[in-house]
Amino acid sequence: MIDNIPPPRQPTEGQPQRRFFAYYRTATGSIQVRHQQLECERLVVRLDGTIAGYAADVGSGLRMSDLPGYLRLLGAVTARDVHAVVASDLSRFGRDLRELAQLFELCDQNGVEIWDARIGRLAAHHILQPGSSPLRRLPQSYRPNSSDHEDSNG
Repeated sequence: MIDNIPPPRQPTEGQPQRRFFAYYRTATGSIQVRHQQLECERLVVRLDGTIAGYAADVGSGLRMSDLPGYLRLLGAVTARDVHAVVASDLSRFGRDLRELAQLFELCDQNGVEIWDARIGRLAAHHILQPGSSPLRRLPQSYRPNSSDHEDSNG
């Protein structure tokens, strides 16, 4: 996880209605994370939202469950601490279709929107096939209504 990125900017006027968890991931280094952060901030401000939490990882998009920042995102979704998650583009949430499907289903079950800063709001039907249930493969600690999930603030 990357720790040296600055905190996100917040809107200055009015009370934001939507709380976002921003997720940044790069395979190579932190300079790309700053660009991703700016893209996410522009979208959130345009939607009159606030970035209530964020995490950044350096690592492959093929094994998201190994990345601590991504696990924080899952914890925030499961705890229903946020209304939406955002990344600069869908691939930042992972490149494995099963893991993406798990994220979409988890967000759907917890009433959390998924946003791509370049495309806009995404829906589960963008990647899920009828009759699939990838949530069965999520670790118990990240299933909805689980009483033993990790604190998303840590």
